[in-house]
Formats: sequence, structure tokens, C-alpha cells
Amino acid sequence: MSLTKEAMEHIENNAVAGKRVEEFFEPIILPDGYRVEDMEQYRENRNRFRGKFQTNSISEFGKYASEQPLGACFINSDEMRARMIFDLGTIDAPKHCKHTAELALRMTHQYSAMHNIDGARLDQKGLAEFIEDYRLYIDCYDGSKEAIEIKNAIAAIRRVTIEAKAESDYQVKQFSASKSAMEQIDASSGGGPMVGFICFRCVPYYGLNEYDFWLRVSLLASHDKPQFILRTTSLEAVLEEAVEEFKQRVTDAAAGKSIYIGTFTS
Repeated sequence: MSLTKEAMEHIENNAVAGKRVEEFFEPIILPDGYRVEDMEQYRENRNRFRGKFQTNSISEFGKYASEQPLGACFINSDEMRARMIFDLGTIDAPKHCKHTAELALRMTHQYSAMHNIDGARLDQKGLAEFIEDYRLYIDCYDGSKEAIEIKNAIAAIRRVTIEAKAESDYQVKQFSASKSAMEQIDASSGGGPMVGFICFRCVPYYGLNEYDFWLRVSLLASHDKPQFILRTTSLEAVLEEAVEEFKQRVTDAAAGKSIYIGTFTS
């Protein structure tokens, strides 16, 4: 007695269906067009642990990492981020890199405000309001870096007036004539000291220490009304300190794990 093709396929399908699903720990090939089926979805437990933990907290990042037996941490200091891979494996026995933890520090609103105003042009009202709004984080100084009380600094900014004076010098020579004009701008703040520098003291990213950010206040005299421009000084040096602090805090939080400065893509 010979079996038809349809009968053979029916027997094979029934044989597969008759087995207990829990027995399959690896993908199997089903006779229906030799389709590969992953049986993990039918089992009570996964074949391996997979998941991504994300946080803005260095302490929570370290807490989660400490509960895992293995791990390699990659610190991206340029973006204040860190990534821990717990199933990296080795060169001889690489794993799937499906279990990770990611840390991304958030910029504080104070530092964001200071960062946004860097290089911006402000009128008298805008600069005075900026100092007033963030007076808890600001110290004002004149051009010689002598301290000025906040209320006096704001009053001086509001009183600034600009006066333009034109001077001409005309010279006649044997074969040529020249005329030069110079615009001299006098800025008056009503007799009070004018703000030359602002020290903005704040935490740049949540989880780090406070840092002093210095901004130079310049008066733009090419307008009828006073305009000011604020620019940070030595910003790179301050941020380098913050980056080093971030590296150290992540290293301490991920104690016992391999630490690398850089990024990793599996």
C-alpha cells in the first residue's frame, strides 16, 4: 500500500502538532513550505533575557547595573550619556546584546536658559528681566569685575542712553585731499556702574555639581536704542570639568563592570 503526497504531509503535520510545545527550545522547521517557527512564544519562559532600562538618574543606573552579574559600560561624554550591555559576551562566545541599560542626563532649566541666551541680542528690558528672573543664580560685576548689587545692576541697565557725536577732520595736500569721519558713542547709565560681566552659577545637568559660567556683557552701539549681547567666556574649560565629573560618577555607579569611553554598536 503506497501513501499519496497529501497523506504523507498530513501524517507529518499531525506528528508535529502532537508533540508538547514546551519541548521546543530552539526554532523548528515546519513541513508547511519548510517554514521556520520560533517556539519561544509558546513557552512559559523566554530563551534568554531581553530588555532595555532607560533612566536620567545616575544612582538608578548604578542600582540596576549592580543587580546584574556581568556588564560592559560605554560612556559617551560628548552627549552626557552612558550605555551598559549585560549580554555582550566575549570574542569566542559573543552574545546577542539584547539586555541593556541607558543613562541620559537631562539639562537643567537654569543651564538651558543660560545656554540659550549665549550670543543672543537683548534690549534693555530683555536683559533686565533675564537678571531679575534668575537673580538667585546670578552675580553681577562691572568691567573690572567689581561686584554690583543686583538691584543696582538692573537699574543701571534700564537707565542706559546712547549719544552719538560726529567729528570731521579735513586735510588738504598738494595733490590730494582726504576727509575722515569718526562716530563716537557715549553710553550713559545715569552715573551708576554698568554691568560688564555676569556670573551664572548653576547645575548644568541633573546629578552633577554646580559650576560658574561667566558671560561678558557687551553694548552694541550701532543702534538708536541700546542693545546688549551676552557671550560665555571659557565655556569649554567649564564643560570639560563637568564631563570629567560625569565620567567619574558613572564609573563609581558601575563599579565592578568594564568601563569604556566611547560608544559601541553591535
